[in-house]
Amino acid sequence: MRKSLVALAPLVLLLASCSTAAPAQSENTGSSHGEHAEHAQSDSNAQEQAAAQTRLAMTYDGGILVLNAENFDVIADIPLEGFNRLNPAGDGRHAMVSTSEGFQVLDMGTWAQAHGDHFHYYTAEPKLTDVVYSASEPGHVVADEGIATLFSDGTGQIHIVPTDDVATMAGATELKVEAHHGVAVPFEENFLVTTPDRQGVAVMTPQGESVAEGKNCPDVHGEAVVDDTVVFGCSDGALLYHEGAFSKVTSPDENGRMGTLVASPESDVVLSNYTPGYAGDANENEITQVALIDVESKQVKPVDLGTGYSFRSLARGDNGEAIVLGADGKLHVLDPESGSEIAAHQVIDAWEVPAEWQKPRPAVFVADGTAYVTDPAEKKLYAVDIETGEVWLAGDLPQEVNELTGVTGFGVSVEETDHHDHEGTIMRKGMTMITQKVVMNMRTPTRLTS
Repeated sequence: MRKSLVALAPLVLLLASCSTAAPAQSENTGSSHGEHAEHAQSDSNAQEQAAAQTRLAMTYDGGILVLNAENFDVIADIPLEGFNRLNPAGDGRHAMVSTSEGFQVLDMGTWAQAHGDHFHYYTAEPKLTDVVYSASEPGHVVADEGIATLFSDGTGQIHIVPTDDVATMAGATELKVEAHHGVAVPFEENFLVTTPDRQGVAVMTPQGESVAEGKNCPDVHGEAVVDDTVVFGCSDGALLYHEGAFSKVTSPDENGRMGTLVASPESDVVLSNYTPGYAGDANENEITQVALIDVESKQVKPVDLGTGYSFRSLARGDNGEAIVLGADGKLHVLDPESGSEIAAHQVIDAWEVPAEWQKPRPAVFVADGTAYVTDPAEKKLYAVDIETGEVWLAGDLPQEVNELTGVTGFGVSVEETDHHDHEGTIMRKGMTMITQKVVMNMRTPTRLTS
């Protein structure tokens, strides 16, 4: 298993460029019931709930919607001008919004508090906080091993913060590299950072020293972590980092490009987009294959879906299933080992992938065995049971939405012992953070048909 990132202390604090406005309340994992009650009361209008509540966030031209995932009620409609992007912060409660000022923290108002051998659950009004991690051209956010990295494409500045503290900036530090469209992945005691020429990945210490480099990964883009291996996409395959060494997995087709990678804690296989014969541009409506990258065998298996899809079409199921929302309107569910199609659930009408990546297109987000699917053109949202294909909830949206993400309300630290919620759901022992990666069948909402 991977080691936790523990070498943050030597980094120099460079928070002068960050907003110092009063932050939103972050998670507190103390075990005292009094401490939990005090924390819950510190959140304005906090209400205790019987179970953790999943919430969804969606951008539209002019704002952000936050919805209750169980009934699609709009909990908040937050005005925000510009083309805004969303990334989960890794704590189960907050999201990072890429704005003109940098990475701004969105409090989605759902969280859990550990109390001995069980949890208490709370909700509050969602809000766009005043906490901003200053960034020119804010790009990729990676949350892993209890650490979040926020990459500024315009300056090469990397904000590093414990996911528990994203809303307070406590312990936040910075690492500076040359400006480029990049990504930084926390791993063991170091960071894996894409190179400015986008031909590979460098291993950097917290002090900014490059100690190793994996080359021969042209147009490096996208990352995924599988247990003790980090995978990066290349225009001719994938670059793997494992036990201190880099290795290349070459695409079976010439210039078979991968650039959007999605991992699952339940599988050794990474799902990726796949463009054979890539020559610098591609019509996504004509891209019908995905790639399954086995990090153990170091093999790539292309799978032809027979339909186009977009970079917002890829997801993973709670059991590791590879999920692709096709341009045929179907939710394609693949066995990640064999590549065989388990099911193809018709959810929305057929659609075309826009030529401009900023334009709205259907998107998918998965939590608790449900795939949430947007249909921007029709202003619709659907909740689909991944196993059965049942559309158990359908709703109208007030806007033509674009990006989609969500939080499960779980982001508390779990140390040393197994924990159970009041319904007896066993949480994983020894995990640093509980996020949407963990299967939690804690809610049984009334299922509706469209």
